[in-house]
Amino acid sequence: MKAIVLGSIIGISSCAIVATTFTGCASTPTHESTGEAIDDTAITAKIKAKYAGDRDVSAMQVGVETYKGVVQLSGFVNNDYAKKKAEQLARQVAGVARVENNILVKPLSGNETGISGTNSISEYEGEVTEIDPANNTITVRKALISHTFQNANGLDRLGIHVGDQVKVSYQNKDGQNSVVRVDEVKPRDASAQ
Repeated sequence: MKAIVLGSIIGISSCAIVATTFTGCASTPTHESTGEAIDDTAITAKIKAKYAGDRDVSAMQVGVETYKGVVQLSGFVNNDYAKKKAEQLARQVAGVARVENNILVKPLSGNETGISGTNSISEYEGEVTEIDPANNTITVRKALISHTFQNANGLDRLGIHVGDQVKVSYQNKDGQNSVVRVDEVKPRDASAQ
């Protein structure tokens, strides 16, 4: 009888040890396995490397976290183009199941809020038809309507050219439309020229 009891105890103990060994590193809905954590770390590193090599997305501005192949992007960027490009680059990395883009475009500073503290910023989207560095203006056309925007300095640093599609955030100051920021730039199609 003692032999049967002892054999049963050893058998049950062996099963418990085997079960603990195989489930100790297993994934649960709220916990990654060791292998998944390593894969996620590699995905995060590859995305950050893509950002470091890209001129439009700053690896310092965009936070990347990965959990079971789901990538969460966070942080503040200068424009909507950088936000979309960050997501696009993340989706290109092998092993990414889904991207949650929680990046925000930097808010306007206090001196850009307009009359009586309300945000009077408007957007205009269209094709760049003229850039005049001497007068610090940019002209954007949508359909048959063109608008000229003042204070358009630094467009050369953004790589904006005549023929590009842009989305401009602007504010009307003393009857002049002044550029607050350029939210999006879509370069002209080089093959169409």
